[in-house]
Amino acid sequence: MVGTNSSFSQVCEPRTAKLLNPSKRIIMKIICLGNYPPRQCGIATFTENLVNAITNSAKIESASFEIEVIAMNDCSMSYTYPAIVKKVIRNEIMDDYIHAANYINDSGSDLF
Repeated sequence: MVGTNSSFSQVCEPRTAKLLNPSKRIIMKIICLGNYPPRQCGIATFTENLVNAITNSAKIESASFEIEVIAMNDCSMSYTYPAIVKKVIRNEIMDDYIHAANYINDSGSDLF
């Protein structure tokens, strides 16, 4: 049996959801981090498929949500990303990771 750890409980407590409209479902903000097309690799395809699956499921459930992507880049490459990509992390630039972490922390996202 796992003992109670107050700091763990504070971190893992669900956030209080805000209803935009009582007749609609709760809005949720989701951030996906990974490679993303037009970068050509299996992880980029997986991330795109994940975003599409989340989007399609939310539409079926009439759920209100926001979703965005933080894309990983090779330092030597530059890609023209679709609008869903809000930030880019160049894989060898430490400051990019720090900026992305701060962005995520300040974003109010429910799921990362």
